[in-house]
Order: sequence, then structure tokens, then C-alpha cells
Amino acid sequence: MSDATTWWRDILEPVIRGRRFLHALDILVQATGASKFLHELGAERSFAVGARRGTGKLPDPAICEGIDLGLPGAGDMMAGIRSGEAALRDLPPDIRARIDAWDPTGEALAISTIFGRGDAIAGRRQLGGRPPAWADLEDKTVIDAVWDDAGVPRAPYRIRPAADFDGALAEVAGPRGAVVSGDSRDGFNGGGSHVRWIRSEADLPEAHAFFRERCDLVRVMPFLDGIPCSIHGIVFPDRTVGFRPVEMLVLRRQGQSTVQYCGAASYWNAPEADGLAMRALAERVGEHLRERVGFRGAFTVDGVLTADGFLPTELNPRLGAALPRLFHAIDTHLPILNRCIVEGFDLDWRPEALQAEVLRTTETSRSGHGMLQVGRPLPEEEVHVRFTSEGCEPCEADVAEGRMVTGPGPVGSLVFMTPDPAKTPIGPSLAPRIAAMAACADRLWSLGVGVLEPAPELR
Repeated sequence: MSDATTWWRDILEPVIRGRRFLHALDILVQATGASKFLHELGAERSFAVGARRGTGKLPDPAICEGIDLGLPGAGDMMAGIRSGEAALRDLPPDIRARIDAWDPTGEALAISTIFGRGDAIAGRRQLGGRPPAWADLEDKTVIDAVWDDAGVPRAPYRIRPAADFDGALAEVAGPRGAVVSGDSRDGFNGGGSHVRWIRSEADLPEAHAFFRERCDLVRVMPFLDGIPCSIHGIVFPDRTVGFRPVEMLVLRRQGQSTVQYCGAASYWNAPEADGLAMRALAERVGEHLRERVGFRGAFTVDGVLTADGFLPTELNPRLGAALPRLFHAIDTHLPILNRCIVEGFDLDWRPEALQAEVLRTTETSRSGHGMLQVGRPLPEEEVHVRFTSEGCEPCEADVAEGRMVTGPGPVGSLVFMTPDPAKTPIGPSLAPRIAAMAACADRLWSLGVGVLEPAPELR
């Protein structure tokens, strides 16, 4: 590995060495890679608390004590996130006592979820905690003011009470209907959970009931057809750098108003002119966020590359789930790196070099996977698959083009769908392959997912 790709690992050692870190996460296995990285940079033995175990390897007990709170499966993804966050904010006395025994001075730094608000965990200040003014910008009913102030083109929209938005549908609906997105009254929402695609009056009763129960306000905009994508930027002290857009694997449910968020992947290439324009847009938004709220660190502008170009749908003023798809060849731990940027450590960040290295390494090396959340237990299995003219089917490992792995998840179980990078073409959308894998998983484990359709490429 070149010195260039290790720079953003090595510069963190002075601020990591000798410190203690408390990992407080919705999924315990997420502490595995982070605790290993911190240990290699000289941190003392970590402590991790997870609301649920998750699928994958647990932290090495030699470098990180791990506790699984064992919360039961939640009804849906948002319920899982919120119940996990509530449990981590109010840890049982016996676990607090174990944390205090591990860190008697209370000087450990906490590392929590990417979507939290930066509150202290067990009395420990968060490393790179997110201020409320930043988190507030994730609300989909306020973000259009940011687009306007930053000079970002957007689709027409209306903000309406959650109990009365029908009139706005007729005002802004496009040829394929309208999209209604709910506010963040009850906290973070993502993964398409508070989104409804309204194509006809038949979609309204469920949408009315859903938003009345969970939101005060909704945003109504035309349905944007094309590839859902996320453009990432990182705000450093002296400049913002943007990266290539990443495909968001958002599949459509046949005949339903909900969408299926499956993850992100970097195999897709936007047309060159569009990619450059989107990168410039991200950098402009990042500079505006610094001026507006003193923002630092990673953020995403999510939207759709339509037939007429990119239009934004939301801002995530935090590390996005898709950015690691671009950093897989950079020898660092991106969430830790980002928290150190947010913390304001005075380090030689070299933002232009980081941007160039990420762009260079992603020319020929891409990554990504899909996932399905299932509301019941599944046997822990690994199935190798290949793609055919009919879709996707199980096969032997030596001819496989991907694999599916099942395990425990926040709502019951997870199915991870991972194409083999060596056998996955760079350029086309990955969504058709993920849709085919989801159909194969549905047949194998009777998931009840139904028919999922990829978005079309229109540019």
C-alpha cells in the first residue's frame, strides 16, 4: 500500500494513542473494526455496548470488552434505531458501573451512531459529537432553504401539515405522480422510511394514516425518475472537497407507495459532465454549511440523476452510509477519521491530496452491497449465487458472482447481498443485480418481499 493511502491513518496516531474509547452503538459488531483500528494506533483497551448484536464478528475481547444489551427485534428500521438510541442513553446501573470501573476518571471519549445528536454517553463526551444545529438540517421540510441559499437547483415543492397535503399533490405532481416526505418531529428518519410515492388516489389512505401518526409537517414534490444517488463532501478547516456520486440502491415495490432501501454501491458511473457538476455542487453546499452553521466533516447531498440532470431531495449533515464505498482503498477508518475532523483536531489533513487519492483509487476499484431487513429469525447461512438471463440463482462457490449471508438484525434478521467486485462491471447501475438477488433471497427464505424494481438510467 502506498504512503499516500496510509497518510490519513498515520496522522491520527497522536490524538488516539493512550486514550480510552467507549463505543455505544445500535449494533455491537460495528465496534469490531473501529476498536481494532484504535488499538493499532495505540489506544487503550476499548469498551463497547451494543443495543443488539448484529451480523458479523464481535470485537476481539483482548482489545475491546463488548456487551450486547439484547434488545428484541423492532417492528421496522426506524423503531430499531430509536429503541437502540433510547437504551444507550439510559444504560442499566450494572453496565454503568462496569463502564465506571473501566474508566474511573470519566475521561474516555464516546463514539456513537452516525445519526445521533452528539449527546454524552454514560457521562462521557462524544468524540466529534454532532451539534443540534447540524442535525436539524436533516429534516426534509427545512432543507429547501439551504438549496436556495447555496444556489442549488431543485424541484418545485410544498410544505403542508401532515394531516392536509392533498391539495399540494395536484400543484406539484409530475408525469409519474408525487412524493411525500415526513419531518423529523420524532427524531432521525432515513432509508425511505418516511417517504411515500403517490401515483393515484389508491395510495392516499395509507399515506394519510402514516404521516398523521408520525409527523407535523410534510414536503410534497414531484416524483423524480432516474438513478437515486448520493454526492459526498468533506468540510475541512480551509476548504471542502467533493467526490464522485455513489448509487443509492433504492428499489421500487410493484404496486406499492413505499420504496425498499437496500444500501449503496460505487460501481455505477454518472456521465462525466454530470459527475463533475455534482461534485462541484457538493463543494458549494459544503462551503455554505461552514458559513451557515460552522459545519465540519462529511456530509451528503442525496437526490436523483433525472433525464434533465441532478436534483436534490435531502441533505445528510453527517457521515453518510455510502461514503465508505469510495474509501475502501484508503487505509484508515473513515468514521474515526471523520470524528477527528469534526472534533477540530489541528492535523495536516491534506484535503486536496485525499480527494485526488479517492478519485484515483476508485477509477478501477469499486465496492458495494445490498441488504434486506426481515422481521423474523432466519437460519445463519451463506449462499453463493450467479446471474443469468432469468435473474439470479444459487451456485457453487467456484463459479459464483456474488454471495448472500443471513444473520440477526435490528428487526429480526438481515440478508446481505454482496456481488463479487472482480466479476461486477464498472459503469452500469448495480440496482438490477441487487433486485435479482433480492428475488432469489425471497424464493430461498420466503421473505415476502415481493417484486422489487430498479430505477432506470435516463442520462
